[in-house]
Amino acid sequence: MKALWLCNGVLKRISEPLGLKENPFSGWLDGAAEGLLVGGDFALAVVFPYPETLRGTAGGVEHYTFDERNIKGMPAAFRLILREAKPDVVHIFGTEFYQSKAMAAACREEKIPFAVGIQGLTGEYARHYFAALPQKIVKRYTFRDFIRRDNIYRQAKKFAKKGEWEADTLRMAEHVIGRTDWDRACVYAANRNARYHFCNETLRPAFYKRKWDINACERNSVFISQSGYPIKGFHLFLEAAGLLKREYPDLKIYTTGEDVLHPDLLQKLRRGSYRKYIAELLRKYGLEKNIAFTGRLGEEAMCRQYLKAHVFVSPSSIENSPNSVGEAMLLGVPTVSSDVGGVKNLLTHGEEGLVYPYDEPKVLAYYIKRIFDDDDLARRFSENARKRAADIYDSEKNAQRLKEIYRAVQGKQKSE
Repeated sequence: MKALWLCNGVLKRISEPLGLKENPFSGWLDGAAEGLLVGGDFALAVVFPYPETLRGTAGGVEHYTFDERNIKGMPAAFRLILREAKPDVVHIFGTEFYQSKAMAAACREEKIPFAVGIQGLTGEYARHYFAALPQKIVKRYTFRDFIRRDNIYRQAKKFAKKGEWEADTLRMAEHVIGRTDWDRACVYAANRNARYHFCNETLRPAFYKRKWDINACERNSVFISQSGYPIKGFHLFLEAAGLLKREYPDLKIYTTGEDVLHPDLLQKLRRGSYRKYIAELLRKYGLEKNIAFTGRLGEEAMCRQYLKAHVFVSPSSIENSPNSVGEAMLLGVPTVSSDVGGVKNLLTHGEEGLVYPYDEPKVLAYYIKRIFDDDDLARRFSENARKRAADIYDSEKNAQRLKEIYRAVQGKQKSE
């Protein structure tokens, strides 16, 4: 069988031989691809956005590119790709871009069976985008925001627009692949006739090879893997960090992205309102010496950053099943996560970690303190999380499940 994937990033099997820039946000797709290709019973073609037209085979995978800026021409471009690739089934990864809607329409016209894979759901995310931010911050403009006409309020509007494309995509779908109670409920609300297939994801390979050790971590340190926009909840975490610093003056916070406290002139001009707000909060809570920005991290560097942390925190206002939480659990890093979306399908409160209401920084601070103060609790969470994650993210099991789903989408077998 031949599967064609529509992705928003390039696979390593393609990027490395062609010398293309690696996409640090699509590493989990590499794991899924490796699992699918084991055994030789499946062939894979991948369609991804790229500014140049590329066609060919690299790393044993066919590849096709499209211009994501050419919205009007996208359906016709996809029809041509489908005719050339001749897949038995198409898997559309994600629903948040127009390309998903265009590919779904192209598949229907070409009569090729397809499944829509749920990652996040931007229509739902739009409702949570402001994440308890003050209104003056939501509506504020920096120089960058003014030039781009893109402040926090407008970003939420863009999410809502993507949600319209998303709704159209889901209405066209006869098959949907998801992994949490939350995304299943959202799919049911959008298209009660769609057939829902459960399949967990496979994470980046490096995270299966390492194990967190309390004796090797940096004590009283916290890692947050994303902090660049409101729904990731970093502003709410900083309120919790301000409380923690009173008891742990050596508190260390690590997060990805640019240093917002010491920007050069160009960085100041490019800085959006949210990043500016983060700098203001760091000063308000006296955290200037407690924060370290790591920049963008590749797979191995990200893995090392997790292992260095005493606690991993996911403070988002909304998520489906955050891969960051999964990566932390797979490594055994003690985890505290906001109780949003499908998090409870990954982590049981009090067993593999702790969950809290996303808009309760005091509770977050208390839960981090519990782990800082109790090594036995940290070790118990670590071991339990690794066992749970080993089952959820079992690459062989998930690859076999995905193959079952593709056969079901093609009409060759049943899948529940």
